[in-house]
Amino acid sequence: MSGDEGHLSTGERERNRQEMAFIEVLERFPVTLTVDELVRTLATRRLGDEDREPWEQAVTQLRRDGLLRLNGNVVEPTVAAIRASELMEVGV
Repeated sequence: MSGDEGHLSTGERERNRQEMAFIEVLERFPVTLTVDELVRTLATRRLGDEDREPWEQAVTQLRRDGLLRLNGNVVEPTVAAIRASELMEVGV
């Protein structure tokens, strides 16, 4: 984990991972990534964090929450997630 997250609780780190995964998927959409590509992007390129499991858990939790879905092995935002993102953009 990066030095910036060393002071965070476990729950805060989990929330940050979920937020980063969600934002990554939304920002790229309609371009998509596989689960492996998303985890690799987040775990290694973004934070230099070689532990993939917490990132995979973040994606799983976002799926449980109805924000992401799998289309085969491709991660996509749900329609509800896209719409919520549109509504929350201020000044667009």
